[in-house]
Amino acid sequence: MKKRSITMSVIAVLMIAALLFGCGKSKNELPISRNEAKEIAIQQLGVSQDVTSYAVVTTAGSAKDPYYIVEVLLQGVVYSYRIDPTTGDIRKMTINDQNVDLNDLPVNPSDPASKYIGLESAKAVAFEDAGVKENAVKKLDFEMDFAYGKYLYDIEFTVNGHEYEYEIVAENGEIFKKDVDHVTVIVPTVDEGEFIGVEKAKEIALTHADVLPNDAVFEIVEWDMKKGSAVYNVEFTTKNGEYEYDIHAVTGEIIKHDSEGEFLSTGESTNHITPEQAKKIAISHAGVNESEVRFEGIELDFERGTEVFEVEFSVGKLEYEYEINAKTGEVIRAQQDYDD
Repeated sequence: MKKRSITMSVIAVLMIAALLFGCGKSKNELPISRNEAKEIAIQQLGVSQDVTSYAVVTTAGSAKDPYYIVEVLLQGVVYSYRIDPTTGDIRKMTINDQNVDLNDLPVNPSDPASKYIGLESAKAVAFEDAGVKENAVKKLDFEMDFAYGKYLYDIEFTVNGHEYEYEIVAENGEIFKKDVDHVTVIVPTVDEGEFIGVEKAKEIALTHADVLPNDAVFEIVEWDMKKGSAVYNVEFTTKNGEYEYDIHAVTGEIIKHDSEGEFLSTGESTNHITPEQAKKIAISHAGVNESEVRFEGIELDFERGTEVFEVEFSVGKLEYEYEINAKTGEVIRAQQDYDD
């Protein structure tokens, strides 16, 4: 599971650190410590810390309004809490990046009071639908998932050269979603609206990429949940490169796209800055010495309707992530995190 990053400028990081951890001020001004914030989240989950895979606390917000983010991994599900450092109140909670009302939280799978069907029953549902026996299955993986306010058993397996993925509703054993060879064939029934479908998602991606259907080999066309929205994740290759799209499952809007090919390798375009220029912009904004920088990667991406260069580098134990407007060179987003 990737680490939670703190979105803010370098100056804001220092201001928050000074506010939360002293820098000449009394440590008693904010009574809730990082460990106490972690305990609040663990207690709300109704478990002990020793049953979690990890629990990480970071500081975020602004100098005037700081808060803790406590991220807990439990049985494959990520719980994230935003906690007030003064009062200890839980301001916000998400499960697998989906906002959840604390007053309407489903029973945690670890809770003895949960009456979910159980993993073995969920596996039986998946195997019966696929028409296979468990002893014929290879590469069986499973974990808990969360979508649309409900817990799901996520079951993946390979049989007869085909890859299956099922999401089974933990409460009643219904098939929430089914993928075969990375193509969604059973789409969830939800109240969000009518989905555009796999074929329409493929058509939107090809049109945007200016690629003919016969020139593309599709690797993935899956319905998924990302940051609380239903999307189709579409990935395909051509003889010139690789393409990846996130397309809103209801509106058909392109939420994000990425491509790798000749453009990224050469960085030559009359309409874009080059990757090297993007690197220099990020370094200058961070105010660090280029000789001390260790670059982790750079790629062209599509965020919120804008093509951006995503630049990642580190200096000492500080890790930086930037989004640079690929046409104007403007710094759209800057993140800094301390690698413990």
